[in-house]
Amino acid sequence: MWSKEEVHEFFKKLFGFEFTDAELDATYADLQKNPLTKLSRHGGNNIGFTPVMLQDLINKSLQVPGASIDDPKFKKIREEVIPTMLFTLLIKKLGFGNHAIVSSDVPDILLAPLTSDLLPTRERKPLAIPVELICITDQALALTSGNSTVEKIANVIISRKFGKAYVKETALLISLNSIVEAFDPQELSTLLDTEENPFHSITILLKSDQENHVFARLAPGCETYELTRTEIDTLAY
Repeated sequence: MWSKEEVHEFFKKLFGFEFTDAELDATYADLQKNPLTKLSRHGGNNIGFTPVMLQDLINKSLQVPGASIDDPKFKKIREEVIPTMLFTLLIKKLGFGNHAIVSSDVPDILLAPLTSDLLPTRERKPLAIPVELICITDQALALTSGNSTVEKIANVIISRKFGKAYVKETALLISLNSIVEAFDPQELSTLLDTEENPFHSITILLKSDQENHVFARLAPGCETYELTRTEIDTLAY
């Protein structure tokens, strides 16, 4: 388990929270009841969240007067937390069950199955899906060469994430920070089909609004999935 200081820094960095001593004590005590995830570097259990828990924290952070999801301090929420929440619900929709979302280092996220027989002990880590994240920004595309937006997206991914060492089960989750004109995911899938690809799977969040969220699996193969608002409400846990 993290120390109180680490918990304070985690929530400040990710959600912009400034806890009072009493709030920090209460949050720390609550997290100690949630030993769902991998062993931390200190030998204790790390922190896992469900999508509902994270949505509640996001809602709370946005209740501050003048707060906006577009604020720079919520960059990680926009680029990492929300895409991961949606990806976790997509995994459930596809029949792979509920997973706790765990902040990690390399890779960025671990998705630990929420089944009692997989809870960790000090001697054993639970099975988990390692997920590396990348959010492709307008600035990154502007600074990248390519004959089309799709080619630029591929070049950003290849230059930043390919040719590196990840455990073989690692999934890459890609998101875009702005609306990109419609393109054929198969074209991007083909461009990413190189020997340097270190990932077990690659998925991109193509579109995300209040009602519909569209994903495309780019490797292995290419397939498109949709999450509707109704499905999200039904799948939430």
